Amino acid sequence: MSPRVLSFLGLSLLAAVSGRAQSADTVFVEAESFASFGGWKLDTSFTNIVGSPYLLAHGLGKPVADATGSVRLPAAGEYRVWVRTKDWVAHWNAPGTPGRFQLIVNGQPVATEFGTEGAEWHWQAGGKVTLPAGEVKLALHDLTGFAGRADAILFSKDASFNPPEGAALVAARSQWNSPKGPEDQGEFDLVVVGGGYGGMGAALSAARQSLKVAFLQDRFVLGGNGSSEIGVWAMGGTTRGKYPHLGEIIEEIGDRSPDSPGRVDSFGDDLKEKVVRNEKTLSLFLGHFATGVVMDGNRIAAVKAIDVKTGRERVFRAKFVADTTGHGWVGAYAGAKFTQEKDKRMGMSNMWFYQDAAQAVSWPATPWALPLELGDFPPLQKSKSKIDEKPFMKAEWFWESGFDQDPINGLEYIRDWNFRAIYGAFSALKNGPEAAKYAQSDLKWASHVGAREQYAKKFPENPFISRAAFGYVGADGKPTPAVDRRNGYPLPYRLFYSQNIGNLFMAGRHISVTHEALGTVRVMRTIGMMGEVVGKAAYLAVRENTDPRGVYQKHLPDLIKLMEQPGRMRRSDLRSELFLDTSIADFKELPVGKMNRDLTKGTPTKLSEEDAQEIAKLGGIVVDDAQAKLEGKWTEGHGLAHLGAGYHYAAGAGNRATYTFEVKDAGKYELRGYWQGHENRSANAALTINRAGEKPLTLRLNQKVGEIEKPVSLGKFQFAAGTHTLVLSTEGAKGNVQADAFQLILAD
Repeated sequence: MSPRVLSFLGLSLLAAVSGRAQSADTVFVEAESFASFGGWKLDTSFTNIVGSPYLLAHGLGKPVADATGSVRLPAAGEYRVWVRTKDWVAHWNAPGTPGRFQLIVNGQPVATEFGTEGAEWHWQAGGKVTLPAGEVKLALHDLTGFAGRADAILFSKDASFNPPEGAALVAARSQWNSPKGPEDQGEFDLVVVGGGYGGMGAALSAARQSLKVAFLQDRFVLGGNGSSEIGVWAMGGTTRGKYPHLGEIIEEIGDRSPDSPGRVDSFGDDLKEKVVRNEKTLSLFLGHFATGVVMDGNRIAAVKAIDVKTGRERVFRAKFVADTTGHGWVGAYAGAKFTQEKDKRMGMSNMWFYQDAAQAVSWPATPWALPLELGDFPPLQKSKSKIDEKPFMKAEWFWESGFDQDPINGLEYIRDWNFRAIYGAFSALKNGPEAAKYAQSDLKWASHVGAREQYAKKFPENPFISRAAFGYVGADGKPTPAVDRRNGYPLPYRLFYSQNIGNLFMAGRHISVTHEALGTVRVMRTIGMMGEVVGKAAYLAVRENTDPRGVYQKHLPDLIKLMEQPGRMRRSDLRSELFLDTSIADFKELPVGKMNRDLTKGTPTKLSEEDAQEIAKLGGIVVDDAQAKLEGKWTEGHGLAHLGAGYHYAAGAGNRATYTFEVKDAGKYELRGYWQGHENRSANAALTINRAGEKPLTLRLNQKVGEIEKPVSLGKFQFAAGTHTLVLSTEGAKGNVQADAFQLILAD
């Protein structure tokens, strides 16, 4: 069924559902709309399959902290309750139910444990609860740490109500989340869907050609596979061959991680976002999943998307669209012609690593995981980098499966099979014949977001290990030389637009190539260069009032000229000349081979007058990171909520941020800290209070939690009149220490 037919069907079914579902007797809650996710992860990868993003208890065998929220009930009484979930190993009839969790209502768990039945997503009944009118507090309480999942919750007093599924649920969810209809975001020259390297290349390239760009990414970090969430380093040769300036834009944002997977801070998430947000004609929409299109003949008139936290629907009208999703979602919505080669599909990788702790670490039984033994998988490799001054053992990109599975509808099953492989392998280490050797091994990280010889003979129908082959065997069976890695080979521009959808560009692994070519063109830096070309071609299409094919047929020389220009070139409007933007670092000046965090040199951004005025409204004495003295290697960030122009973060020894302030009137002051909590932040950042006439006092700050709108009270202290300092340090801290702002308020 096409997306267009589905939308019409949904409207016809809405009348049968919404009359009761939107009554005072029935209330719907998206789990992803909870105020706090606690330790649960927001999983948007399978929105098209599940029908919605959902929360995932990805605790690596340790139960995660509760996700918490609330709902307002219009009337008191007895409610039936459902949670939309699944038993994620039931598809394989695996023993046990690893995804178990509870729903806690006003502090009391309902009788049913969820995630214990059903191989498919469904509304699992939770019995009845008696509730008051008004605000009711909710919590999702994980019981295992092994990938429990919750999509939505329903409460109903209506004895005849049955939760909708299928097309009826699509329609009902749309009405529940967007009762006034989709929000029109305006018209854009180019709508780019997908925030990986192809999307970043296309969005930045088009914006520097003066196009008005909407850039949609379903997650809250950019980089796709090359982000900290997935942890694949970006490979591929740039700035070489016939067009040596192609790739310069990508090198402004490309990671330089020494490991794959690697440290969270080695993938430069904040740098990517900073460079994108620096473009004045580019609007970035993080947390927006494209769910469909509006067609006008053979052209895409608009892209439809949902806010992944609220479910609110938005529409982005487009002159041109770039599908950079990797899966070809937008092309599928629009009815683009495609070919899928049988038995020559790419798999999905989920990488992981473990690290030795100071003491023995227990590991639970995993009877539902793949029953692996040592030798069923390759040994893990020692990292080049360190976390807390210690290396880690990593399982790389070849932990991949799904080669012969449905690459679209089977994505969640492929990821979950990878989970079973990861946990089965780690169980083989912890509980196998060499258990004593791995007694202190602690599973520290595994990607929950999916990003070649078939190693496990036990599972020939769905292997989970692949290998890369760098040569090519011809039809005659004779091997030919591998690709020239120094110069590469050129790709035709014709690969980057649709055969039948008039205004659709593509950049990513889903461009039109055979499986033989896919192995080389799918790497991220190469995909980023595709995006750079698409952005330039979109500019010509807008300027010349033509389509992507028209650029090839009538304006290819102009496109070639643009491809010969440095990445720092930009223009102020469609008809103006290109000029060199000297505010952008020259590619040759970038420290290739070093971490992106070295680029900022620790120099703080000057506090603008507008920022200073906003900070002054807080009252008391406020010192921002822009006013602090930074020592060591600090990275400037903008991706999280912050005060002032931004914030800085650092990890490892030798990093200090010194805040100096004047107290005019002696007295007792409450000290408050401002930072936005994040899972990669430190739970024990060191803050030393240096007061005149007093001994230094060091506090430990948990920066994994905190909201910028609600400063953290650090205590009340006596300050004499005069100059004092606060020193925020990474010494002894695990994870990134974040420097934003501190405030002193006279205590009562």
